[in-house]
Amino acid sequence: MKKYILTIFLLVMTFTLASSQAITMKGKILDNTTREPIFGANVIVENTQKGITTDEQGNFVLTDVEENANLIISYLGYTTEVISAGTKSMLIYLKLDKNRLSEVVVSASRTQQRREEVPVAISIITAKTLEEIKPTSIDQVLNQSAGVYMVDYRLLDEAMSE
Repeated sequence: MKKYILTIFLLVMTFTLASSQAITMKGKILDNTTREPIFGANVIVENTQKGITTDEQGNFVLTDVEENANLIISYLGYTTEVISAGTKSMLIYLKLDKNRLSEVVVSASRTQQRREEVPVAISIITAKTLEEIKPTSIDQVLNQSAGVYMVDYRLLDEAMSE
């Protein structure tokens, strides 16, 4: 009889431990349209205090996550996603939130303006562009924007003095 009870107890304990195994989760969070990594996105295990933010490449690693837990992924300006933690490695694409905050540009007069109302060209220089051109001074970076030509006066002074 004791062996029978002990066997049942061991089976119940094995089933309990097997059903609540902790896993390590790895993932990458990307923008749905641009496929660019999202730096600083929050990854939180639902109903716990456990969480982490993504690195510069959008990667995260969470340890000791229950296999049946849900992950809440959020970032300002994007819709919050809730996914199951069943897979150990994943790619997560966040979509832009349609109700996000409107963008504001602070102009030289220090007044707030909507980006659509600013009467100048606005461009973005990405990290990929910087890697491609490998600039040594700020003028090389700014000259990548349409309509901008910045002269490096140090080179001009050197040419004039020769």
